Amino acid sequence: MLDLRRLSYFLAVATERSFTRAGERLHVAQPALSRQVRLLEEELGVELLVRGGAQGLEPTAAGALLLERAPALLAGLEGLREDVQRLGGGERERRLVRVGYAASAGYETAVRIVAAVGRRDAAIDVQARVVCVADALDALRAGTLDAAILRCPPDAPGLHRRLVRRELQGVLLPGDHELARGEVVALSALRDVPIVLHPRDANPGRYDAIVAACRAAGFEPDVRAPLVAFDPAHQAVRDGAGVTLVSEPTGGLGDGLTWRPLAPALVLDVVLLTPLVDTADGVATLADVAVEVAAYEGWLDDPRLLAPVQDPAEVGRPDRLSA
Repeated sequence: MLDLRRLSYFLAVATERSFTRAGERLHVAQPALSRQVRLLEEELGVELLVRGGAQGLEPTAAGALLLERAPALLAGLEGLREDVQRLGGGERERRLVRVGYAASAGYETAVRIVAAVGRRDAAIDVQARVVCVADALDALRAGTLDAAILRCPPDAPGLHRRLVRRELQGVLLPGDHELARGEVVALSALRDVPIVLHPRDANPGRYDAIVAACRAAGFEPDVRAPLVAFDPAHQAVRDGAGVTLVSEPTGGLGDGLTWRPLAPALVLDVVLLTPLVDTADGVATLADVAVEVAAYEGWLDDPRLLAPVQDPAEVGRPDRLSA
């Protein structure tokens, strides 16, 4: 049976003639988008897009046919769903699920999971808010949150832990920085470079993982706290206060910044935490959907996670550059 989400992804790519523009429009990382279109081609047994045409991506004859007919198909199915729900006995009892998420998860992970819950069951209202790790754990235990999506949370007795994403970390730095010249930055090259990180109490697991990786690379990191708690523009990096370590950006960085993967590879886990005994109706649906979205988007089996980034020193590049 034709996968409708893959079909909608294909339509966005074929319309935009670009995986990058389609990814920005859908708020989907380009590797995940490319993977889903490739899986659709395998599902249909035909090539749908020709890469590198005069206008970027060009639909094949089969792709052009799908581009012509698919919008009406999707619209018809959406209308059918609404009609069936309307005739199915009137309004269903609505259920509230309160979800906390780390600010970094708000760029893609939490958004995609919450949106998928609404598609699965329109009677579930998800109330989502940004929380720090410590507050999320307290709220889950107090019953004021029903679930939390966090990076590197500590072991928490009494809470069920589901891995939903593994994120490759990299260094965010000014585009004219000496370390931006190569495709990969050796972690040891950050020995004398200030690293902008939030204080440990904001997320002890993430902080400790980064510090431990630096120590394993042979140096004690020069950690600098950012001036403000939430800085999506990474102004401290733009101003030359240092570099920072973050997951691969899902959208554009804007002028002046560059992201490079680290070597050896540093991978951090994003986890869905829920009470062992679910007291809120709808939490089980949220958990099931989170696992399905993770599998669908390839968040746990990205090829780059399975084949760690090679240290530049191992391929003949200098393993250390000064700032």
